[in-house]
Amino acid sequence: DARVMAIVGTGKQALAQVGTMLAVRPIERLQVHSPRKESREAFAVKVREELGVEAVACASVAEACKGAQIVTLVTRAAQPFLTAGMLDKGAHLNAVGAIAPDREEFAQDVFSRATLVAVDNLSGVQQLSREFTTQYASSGWDKVVPLSRLIASARRRSGADDVSLFKAMGMGISDLALGAELAKRARERGMGRVIPQPTKQKPRLAGARAKSAA
Repeated sequence: DARVMAIVGTGKQALAQVGTMLAVRPIERLQVHSPRKESREAFAVKVREELGVEAVACASVAEACKGAQIVTLVTRAAQPFLTAGMLDKGAHLNAVGAIAPDREEFAQDVFSRATLVAVDNLSGVQQLSREFTTQYASSGWDKVVPLSRLIASARRRSGADDVSLFKAMGMGISDLALGAELAKRARERGMGRVIPQPTKQKPRLAGARAKSAA
């Protein structure tokens, strides 16, 4: 039932992140923050024009998060900029941007507020997420739930005020699975066109080209 979404970061992935949420939640308002005023204002205009939803530019992260049921971070930040106090009761946080050991988007106190911590790729988080390796170090990883297990268990939040956190690292196999499903549905609906399999060409050597030219 989330109707207000916040997004921090307006780069290449941002519009797709918003579009994904619009596909699965009745989002009516988007609150946008980016450090550069012109970037956040231009992105808000783009969302209104391309996705048809109300979008407003916010001067700070805290302002963007105020009243938002879903908060998505998609930045290249090297230092955390979002703290637990910025999240409303019952908010869900998608942390998408910091996928390298030298990146970090949210502060450690977010873990203490989250009643559910889920990830798409546990091994990836253990190796590459500074946020998670700082929090759990060598212990406590049993509190982190892989997304596959969460879906299989059909687990829901225990209370309306619960804060949940999802860390996305990205997995190549998920792209492959999505592509296969899209191709299957396209064939079923008679959409698209078949692209012939590429044929291998014998390599042409520079010497052979020179000889033929002579």
